[in-house]
Amino acid sequence: DMKLKPCPFCGGTVRAKWIGNAYSRKRFMEIWCYECHIVRRKGEMRHNFDWLEDVISKAWNRRSK
Repeated sequence: DMKLKPCPFCGGTVRAKWIGNAYSRKRFMEIWCYECHIVRRKGEMRHNFDWLEDVISKAWNRRSK
């Protein structure tokens, strides 16, 4: 299961959503906030969903210090 930090803008709860499947030409993953509706989207056709999940969760969880 993917561990996601709260929204960096409002601190709200976030949700991950898959778009497409292994056979479609569109494979996206979105992470969006219930509170402020900010969305982070990443799509990739050449890699599998495990790779995409890893990349987008690292991007979402990255914070400046």
